[in-house]
Amino acid sequence: MAFAKWPLLLALACAPALALDLHGLKPDEIAVWAAPVEGDGPATAHRADAPVNPASTMKLLTGWAALNRLGPDYRWKTALLSAAPVEGDALKGDLYWLGGGDPRFDNGDLLSLLYSLRLRGIRQLDGRLLLDKRAFVNVAGADDFDGDAGRAFVVAPDTHLVNLKVAWLTFFNEADLLQRWPRAEGGAGPAAGRR
Repeated sequence: MAFAKWPLLLALACAPALALDLHGLKPDEIAVWAAPVEGDGPATAHRADAPVNPASTMKLLTGWAALNRLGPDYRWKTALLSAAPVEGDALKGDLYWLGGGDPRFDNGDLLSLLYSLRLRGIRQLDGRLLLDKRAFVNVAGADDFDGDAGRAFVVAPDTHLVNLKVAWLTFFNEADLLQRWPRAEGGAGPAAGRR
């Protein structure tokens, strides 16, 4: 579908505010904002400043635009970078974690990233771990969705998102101790407490 057809499609999307029957939806219940990826301003807008949950069709349009712009072979890039020298098993300087915003980056990916340091012989960092968040400098958050605050699906865009910012802990009783799994190394340690 060519971008030239977008104004027509978007006019149809805004038409509910004017004429189409949307099965009970009113003009003040929808919001539309669209602009070409490379262009000057919005092609069309209706209640563009109103915070609303995106409809599934909007998610499809976003997915289509991403596939069209990035291509089906696009992969999110997450990397550890440093110009510091390695002496023995220590990196003698700062380590930069270049976050690319991979939405499916999980504990396994993080462990693989750290394992790549081990494969280079690095077991100690004599510097700082710095998070490079430049990839999302111009991305807005989800602050206006107050009604959904605290819900797992309302996660602010983050270049260093791990496990969708969700942590799962399982608690169980063992010999009069409340245990957390996974346990700290060496037995109960700090992961346990008296009931």
